[in-house]
Amino acid sequence: MFQTEWAHRQKFLEKEPPAPNFINSTFSAKIDTIKSVQVTRWEEHCLECSPPACYKTCPMYLKRKDNRCMNFHYGMIQNKDFNGQFGYGVDLRFRKWGKLETKLHAKNVSIKQHKSLQNFDKGLTRSIAGISGVFGPKAVNFASRSGYFVMRSLAKNTAAQVEYISFDEFVIECYSFEDDSYNLILEYWKDNEISFKDSVVIKPGQNLHTISSSKMRLKNNGIFRIFPENDKQARIVFQWLDFITYFIESKQVGTQAIKPSEKVKCIAWDLDNTLWDGILIERISDKMVIKPDSLRLIEALDERGILQTIVSKNDHDEAFEMLKKLGLQEYFLHPAINWGQKSENLKTIASKLNINIDTFALIDDSDFERNEVSENLPQVRVYKDTEINDLLSYNELDVIVSEETRNRRQMYQKEIERSEILASYSNDYDKFLRSCMLEIELFVPHLEAEIIRCYELIQRTNQLNLSTNRYAEKDFRSMLQNPYHKCISFSCRDKFGTYGIVGYVTIQEETESILIKDFVLSCRVAQKYVERTVIKWISDVYGISGRDKVYALYKPTERNYKLRDEFISAGFKINGTESDSSIIMIYEKPETNEISGIVKIIDKVFQT
Repeated sequence: MFQTEWAHRQKFLEKEPPAPNFINSTFSAKIDTIKSVQVTRWEEHCLECSPPACYKTCPMYLKRKDNRCMNFHYGMIQNKDFNGQFGYGVDLRFRKWGKLETKLHAKNVSIKQHKSLQNFDKGLTRSIAGISGVFGPKAVNFASRSGYFVMRSLAKNTAAQVEYISFDEFVIECYSFEDDSYNLILEYWKDNEISFKDSVVIKPGQNLHTISSSKMRLKNNGIFRIFPENDKQARIVFQWLDFITYFIESKQVGTQAIKPSEKVKCIAWDLDNTLWDGILIERISDKMVIKPDSLRLIEALDERGILQTIVSKNDHDEAFEMLKKLGLQEYFLHPAINWGQKSENLKTIASKLNINIDTFALIDDSDFERNEVSENLPQVRVYKDTEINDLLSYNELDVIVSEETRNRRQMYQKEIERSEILASYSNDYDKFLRSCMLEIELFVPHLEAEIIRCYELIQRTNQLNLSTNRYAEKDFRSMLQNPYHKCISFSCRDKFGTYGIVGYVTIQEETESILIKDFVLSCRVAQKYVERTVIKWISDVYGISGRDKVYALYKPTERNYKLRDEFISAGFKINGTESDSSIIMIYEKPETNEISGIVKIIDKVFQT
């Protein structure tokens, strides 16, 4: 809800131009997936105020009907040229020092209940307009906020013992009338301290930003503030400004609910009426017409290193031949073109690519197919075909781009080629690996592209990440310069080509020992003895220098057990229990070296 009762519509109409046309809400297409929203009431406040004393001394004071200061030029206008959660957008222009603010009380309600609260609040607003000339400012102010006071009281009673606000994403959908881009600052204050601060770039025209709850971690009963950078007196129309919880099953895996990963790693495309116009079996001409927006998205996703595949109910040979005619077949890995369930096909593709199913998303024009996938795979995101033009602005597709990401598809295609050759070795896996002539080159990252890739691995990798430490980029770069840390990256190649940088290790150096603080590996080289080779190399080179005690930091999650098992196979012992949030593993050098001769080491860390 928004504090619209102090709006000056006539002043707004006189000073502000109308929207260029009716602006629809992109995010509203997802309304059926929303389980609940946080109860909020966004109000206008001042960044510098100390009321009421400032009303007499501040040159910025502009009296409102309740004698408080007007912090927006004409208040908050319900603008029906825009669609949003409530059927309109909330139009405002910040004054200098103006901010938008709400208090959070850990109270979730359904969209229907939220609209009822909004209608109640709107009814009060109409009543206020009728009594503002009769009653004094204090009475008007009390009446205008009575609905919010009731709601806030209910929230406190029902969620008094909740420590953190429960939601999946904070969603900002808005339209900017400014000619240039600027940063919109987001702050959360709890007990007079900032517990979260971030910014989003607001570009001219329509914007959609989402921030995950895991990034924000907002404690209950705090204050959320929004304002433009540099006191910019920007005009903005909010269509959605909400803390959203989606319909996702509450099944537990370990300690976490089944839900999509923070970032998408693979997009699965439907074909008919999604990737191309029309239905293949009903075509009139020899060639289908690919949608221009689809082609642009395919190329952009490929540039970002987001893998793509196909799940389509069609005849495989006919559909794949059409993809060849369109010159698109190279973009798609392990396409599943058959008449089976799309959820089952997605699980098969995830297994072949060796990436988690929760990193997948499906684009499909069919409500039935999207619902089938959502029902059976709630951790997979689903998008309508009408969202294709907006997907690149979604937070889950906003990924770090490097030289490695641009070549990711080609690297996976090389891996498919390796798998096909492996079959010819009658599944003698070690013999196959020796024939591949694998080489690891270890080095300290110095070049900007190397640093970006290492940071991407740290932030992006879950399954093959021993400690799952996450760093702000500035902290990561600072760690690279820390004299007590040895930060090592490693690239890999074989006779088929290069994998690029596939791993990163942070080693904390002590007088007689070392601690492997981070160990991250790309899934593209998993199960190729790369991790064991690197562990043995670390033990050998530091053992020579007198640091024969090797420890590793392990933080158990429901995903990284595979890397834990590799460390155990390499000679590490767990010192603790799996219920501990953080475990130190101790290295005991194995008596035999079963991986000898499989992977060659090129040391550019300690040798020149």
